[in-house]
Amino acid sequence: MLFYRDFRDSEYVQVVIFKNRFKIRNPGSLYDGLTIEDLRERNISKRWNPLVAKLLLRINYVESWGHGMPLIL
Repeated sequence: MLFYRDFRDSEYVQVVIFKNRFKIRNPGSLYDGLTIEDLRERNISKRWNPLVAKLLLRINYVESWGHGMPLIL
């Protein structure tokens, strides 16, 4: 999503599609020093672009914040 991307980083997100899986490489990092362990231990919802996130919420492009990581993990 747009609000999870730090646009100061000029590298591209890479998507590779295989027959039985896909891989996504994001050159960025988690926001504000978060770690994967932090995300496993508690539900944290932080965004690089909070204004974009608010706009997308207002136009019903996203349902809410904080549900994605538990589903992914």
